[in-house]
Amino acid sequence: MLTMLNKFCYCIDLKIIACVLGFIGIIQEKILFVIIFAHYYLIAAVLDFLVTIFASVLLVFTSPIDFCRGGRDVDTCITVFINLRILSLLLIAFVDIVQVHFSLAIWSYYKRLQSGDNGRYSLISNDEV
Repeated sequence: MLTMLNKFCYCIDLKIIACVLGFIGIIQEKILFVIIFAHYYLIAAVLDFLVTIFASVLLVFTSPIDFCRGGRDVDTCITVFINLRILSLLLIAFVDIVQVHFSLAIWSYYKRLQSGDNGRYSLISNDEV
């Protein structure tokens, strides 16, 4: 259990480092930091999407009757189970759509930095007020 927790903490540390590098890259327009963050976020989005597909398939094929056995009211339990299944699938789909949107936004910003056309498209305005 402790080994698994250490691996999880390592993953969180990696995520924090990638996010800090991305933030510094955007503020200072350093393309290397933005590249690191863009690649990290793209890989994370793909892996999250694959895990979501796997979890959704498991959720769809889980029988509510197997879940509702025991001392519960079976009809009410099945109704709640089906409603929660639909709600969780909609929530998962929404989160994935938002993550893909931000992944494409970061990738677009990286491509604009790479092409050198970041004047009026920069995320941070350098104009004086």
